[in-house]
Amino acid sequence: MKSSLLIIIFLSCAHLEKENKNIQMEKFSIEIWDFNYSLAFTCLYTLSNDSLTITRISGIKNEKDSFLFRYSLKKDEQKKISKYLSSQNFDSLKNNYETPLIDDGDRKRIKIRIGDSALKTIDISNYYQKNLGELFDYINQIIPIPIQFKIKYVNPKQP
Repeated sequence: MKSSLLIIIFLSCAHLEKENKNIQMEKFSIEIWDFNYSLAFTCLYTLSNDSLTITRISGIKNEKDSFLFRYSLKKDEQKKISKYLSSQNFDSLKNNYETPLIDDGDRKRIKIRIGDSALKTIDISNYYQKNLGELFDYINQIIPIPIQFKIKYVNPKQP
């Protein structure tokens, strides 16, 4: 009886180990360009399977860009983000969301590539798009980004 129970446990563990090896994280890359025209700079968030970097790109001639933050993702963070991204259908999003009555304000460009899919580029101009808001919130929650560098994207319907 004990030996058959041990065999069942061994086979179950071997099956789970094989299943886990077959589950591979899809490669992904996300660039979030957060434009701040009034202060003449852009924050570039670059997220990949292994890291997040934040760079301040100057809009002033002869002023150097500056590196703000780098974080190496832990395995569990990589899996959570990969799983989240795989559950989303970014291809269904439009390429442009804008509120045409506002010329300046919150402007972002998002470039997303998951696995072997084509690069999806989405421009946002003073418009809240729920799926992208959830993506930014998810990145802000999963990765310990210092508060001053968190991705800012306000849902106007929330208090």
